[in-house]
Amino acid sequence: LRDMAMSRRGRLSLPGRIEAFAECGYLQLTPSDTQPIASCQELAIDLSDLPKTIVFGDTRLIFSDVPTTESEKDAENQNVYNLFLNNAIDYDKICDSLILRNRRSGDRILLKNRKVNKLLKSVYNELKIPQEARGKLALLLHNDEIIWAEGIGVSHKFCPSNTTKNVLLIESEVDCY
Repeated sequence: LRDMAMSRRGRLSLPGRIEAFAECGYLQLTPSDTQPIASCQELAIDLSDLPKTIVFGDTRLIFSDVPTTESEKDAENQNVYNLFLNNAIDYDKICDSLILRNRRSGDRILLKNRKVNKLLKSVYNELKIPQEARGKLALLLHNDEIIWAEGIGVSHKFCPSNTTKNVLLIESEVDCY
C-alpha cells in the first residue's frame, strides 16, 4: 500500500472488500463496489471578477487578459503566435460567466482547424491521454459549449482571429497524466 501511494498511481484490493486507489498523489480507500470520488465537479466563474489563479482538482489554471497587437500577427511571428493561441480564447466573444468542470459522457468540442465537432472521448483516444487522467482534466464552458479543454486547446469557434482585440490566456499546470 505504501509503495503504491509513493508511486502516485495504482489499485489494490484489501481484505474486507476495501479497495485502495492511488492517483496523482492522492490515496482513497473505498468499498470495492464503488468508484473513487471525482476531485471536482463544477465551478462557476464570474467574468467581472475573474481570478488570476484557480485550483481545480489536480490542475492549477492561470488566467491572463492580454490585449493583442498587430506585431504579434505578422508573418515573422506566426509560429510563436500559433503556439500562443492553443490556450488563448477570444475574450471579445465571451459574455456573462464561464463554467469550469470535468468531462461528462457525451461532451463534444469543435476542434480548431478541423471545424469538426468530436466527442472528447475520441479526441483523448487520438492524443493517447490515459483513461484514468481524462476525468480529471479541466473543461471551460460558455453557455453550455466547451470553449477550452485541457490537453486539447481552444474550440474553433473561440479561437482568436485577425479582428480579436483581447485574449484570455490560460496556463495549465497539471500534476500528472
